[in-house]
Order: sequence, then structure tokens, then C-alpha cells
Amino acid sequence: MRNIQTDIDRLDGRWDKRELHRDLRRQWERLLHRARFLEPRERAFLELVVEQQGRISQLSRLTRRSPAAIRRHLGDISRRLTRPELCAVVEHPDTFTPFEKACIREHLVRKHSLTSAANDLNTTVYTLRKTLIAARAKAQRLYPHRAASVVQQRQTQRPST
Repeated sequence: MRNIQTDIDRLDGRWDKRELHRDLRRQWERLLHRARFLEPRERAFLELVVEQQGRISQLSRLTRRSPAAIRRHLGDISRRLTRPELCAVVEHPDTFTPFEKACIREHLVRKHSLTSAANDLNTTVYTLRKTLIAARAKAQRLYPHRAASVVQQRQTQRPST
């Protein structure tokens, strides 16, 4: 009887892997759809990852970087592309002004500093910061569960004093 139970567990594991693979494919497609907000170099890197089907070892040989560095870079890109603000901009573009979209793109997705993003957008840091606060509020109204989970993640990452 025990062997039968083990075989069933193994079959369940295979089913989960198939479902996981489909889900990963959907996630890759979502990331590629949002990749238009990235800088060209990072977009090309993400397209290369998808082309190699996520094989980090082959990517490390192609790019001559360590697998750990590639994983970190890929994780950083995926975190930026799944931010609640960007999800809201992609799914509800009419809700945001063009300036809010540009602020989100420059500061949150492309990782430019406030000063650099403000210079690129020909505005002040104060205006950029206020616009980002307004965009975050809109995203939180559209997706209260996503925004709350991001805040919880950030609080757990910060060291307690």
C-alpha cells in the first residue's frame, strides 16, 4: 500500500510541474509585455532570458557573467516590472496622466534617481515626488491587495532598530 501512495505523490508532483511551467510561461509573457517600459539594454537582456527559456547556465556562458549576477539582475527587473504602480498603468492607462506614466517609467522602472528623473522630465524633484505619491495612491485604490503586500514586504526587509 505504501508504494501506491508514493506513486500518487510522484504523479501529483508531475502535474504541479506542468501547471507551474504554464504559469511561468504566462508570467514571462506578462513581463515581456511590460518590458517596453525598460531601457533598451535591459529589454534585450529580458528577451535573451526568454529566448534561452530561463537557462541561467547558458546565459552566463553567453554573457560571461556569473549565474548569481544574472539571477540578481533578472530578479531586479522582474520586481520592477511587477510593481503595483506599473501594473495599474498597464491595465488602466486612462487613469494616469502622461506625466504620471513618465514619472513611473523613469523613477520606478528604469531606476533613475529622483534628481536624474526630474532632469530628464524637465521638472523639479518636488513635483516628481508629489506626482509619484499621487500615482501610488491611484494604484492603491485600483489594487489595494497588491499595494498592501508590497508595503508588508518592504517592512519585513527593513532591519529593525
